[in-house]
Amino acid sequence: MHLQFPLVRPDELAERFPVTRPGQVDQVRRHADMVACLRPVGGRAGVYIAMATYLFTFRPPTGYAPSADTFGAWAGWQLELGARLKDRGNPGFAACSLGARAADTTLGGYSLIRAGGLDAAVALARGCPMLTAGGGVEICELTSHDERFDQWLDAKGGRCD
Repeated sequence: MHLQFPLVRPDELAERFPVTRPGQVDQVRRHADMVACLRPVGGRAGVYIAMATYLFTFRPPTGYAPSADTFGAWAGWQLELGARLKDRGNPGFAACSLGARAADTTLGGYSLIRAGGLDAAVALARGCPMLTAGGGVEICELTSHDERFDQWLDAKGGRCD
């Protein structure tokens, strides 16, 4: 099933989101420009596009072992991200690389983040606990090729909707 929701301007957020506790209003207003997943297009009033989704991959250093405080550090950072956190993701444990990879690291997990641009995504990643553990975060803007792939499948006769 595919659900499509209407875009909401940031100034309409508090009116449209159900708020059950007083503190939630502040949370919604604080992240309003990010929760709405909207950004103005070319300075044209009333014209918005969805914010981009960024893949954060977490790369622990060789020999990394989580401490007793690791879960709390990650949970705190993810809480700070608020509604910008699209998919909390998961840690990875057994990993293998083929081809070129970042030296002295392995894939340790991922998250999907909403941000208005690469600079904003980088700013959000700066608070990642993996950085204080000597690891790294790779950041990549994602795009969808679903429509193009569907057209390709249709042309090949391989679509089974």
